[in-house]
Amino acid sequence: MHSTLGSTAKRAGRSRRRGRSGQLADDAARGPAQLVLSRHTATGTSTAMMPPCFSPVVAIEVDGLLAVPDTYASRAGRRTTEAVITMSRSSYPRVTQGEPIWDANGTWTKRWVFSRLGVDWVNDLLARGIDVVWASTWLEAANTVFGPVLGFPQLPVVLSAEGWSGPTVGDAKVQQVARRFDGRPLLLVTDLPPLNGRRALGESRRPADRAVTRMQLIPGTPGVSDDDVEAMDRWLELAQTAEGHEELRRQRRRALDRARRHAKTTRGDDRIVSQPPTGVDGSALPRLWERYAGVFPSGYLDDVRDGWPD
Repeated sequence: MHSTLGSTAKRAGRSRRRGRSGQLADDAARGPAQLVLSRHTATGTSTAMMPPCFSPVVAIEVDGLLAVPDTYASRAGRRTTEAVITMSRSSYPRVTQGEPIWDANGTWTKRWVFSRLGVDWVNDLLARGIDVVWASTWLEAANTVFGPVLGFPQLPVVLSAEGWSGPTVGDAKVQQVARRFDGRPLLLVTDLPPLNGRRALGESRRPADRAVTRMQLIPGTPGVSDDDVEAMDRWLELAQTAEGHEELRRQRRRALDRARRHAKTTRGDDRIVSQPPTGVDGSALPRLWERYAGVFPSGYLDDVRDGWPD
């Protein structure tokens, strides 16, 4: 395995973040708890008691946010780094990933391209004391294979091959992630949407947590953009204060109102089909829609559209 990422500063902070990762894994298993988080300030590192309701969790995927296509660097001069990674048949997550073509030794080698924008954003989250977990279809390989290449510490893995089911990969992921982190803001960064769109994650959580839940859809092609990072940072800022929570509740009410106005019932299969909103509130939707247009089979995105502008 070859890597061009990582730094002395990341290695120096790795032991501290490993401790926090273990604490977060316990939190995921037992529900809300008071977490002692290590925060970086202008004068150094301080420790503060953060109420769970203002301590967001960011659940990340490898594809889209980190792994990007070869053409990524050629668009707008975006920075990338490459690594040649070899995986073995014995540790490959067959349940959640398609099977590659193995060589005679039972290994698979591929050259991967990673976005520095995505990698730097995750490292910035960790430096700010925000809890980051893997919600990746690569399961434990996210830690054992990709994490070392990207210079990340060991992070909790919240997906499991056990109980992996659903009409799509996006739905299977939502079912598992939604059961975690009661009472805490949750940002899921994923490359594949569930059938019912972005609102599916919030609707699968407790009613009290729905307004402080966000799914950021970043398709593997074309990969993460500056707009994606800015949108996620704005949401995280709101998720960490009482005033921000009020704004997120207002945004959710407005989104639900828009969905009701644009929804119509089709008798054929009793599903709700939303018409794409227009105007200022819906201005970002066409761009997001275009990013997925060439990724999925014809007709699939008609099912996804419901709830997309959430």
